[in-house]
Amino acid sequence: MTSPCSLFWFRRDLRLADQPALDAAAGVGPVVAVFVSDPNLRRAAGAARLEFLDRSLAALAVDLDGALVHRVGDPIDVVPAVAAEVGATTVVAADDFGPYGRSRDDAVGQALAEAGRVMQYRGSSYAISPGSVRSGAGSPYRVFTPFFRAWKAHGWSGPAGTGDREWVHGIRSDPLPTPVDSGAR
Repeated sequence: MTSPCSLFWFRRDLRLADQPALDAAAGVGPVVAVFVSDPNLRRAAGAARLEFLDRSLAALAVDLDGALVHRVGDPIDVVPAVAAEVGATTVVAADDFGPYGRSRDDAVGQALAEAGRVMQYRGSSYAISPGSVRSGAGSPYRVFTPFFRAWKAHGWSGPAGTGDREWVHGIRSDPLPTPVDSGAR
């Protein structure tokens, strides 16, 4: 790549609308859209979840008109490698709050930092990021009704649009997984 670009790492939300992290990536320059098929997560997923994921990936690839870069492997290795391949100085993703996601993201961020690149997190898959709503004492709520009131008082951002985005095409991509009918309906 000759111009500065960013790498947007698709994870849970395989959509183009309502993606604050994607908007942040587009603010840097042309966007390389990446999804990493993590063998650890695929092994742990049930048939219905894999079918949904694989069909969602196929739909995203169509929406991106060939700009989706799909790679298979450990994100700790793959994300920094793709960033280096395309010359992206910034990798942007939505925050992940699960134990595996946090650990993975810390390791990816460290690998990127060692290569002089930056990992940024914007938004999350949730209306309000977990841990944002706390009691007056700063602890998590134990009863739903006070939590619900605090959650409503906290408020949340409206959906983000699709913004102006320039996609980078022509980056090597592994074949998308073929959806297998799980029988789930």
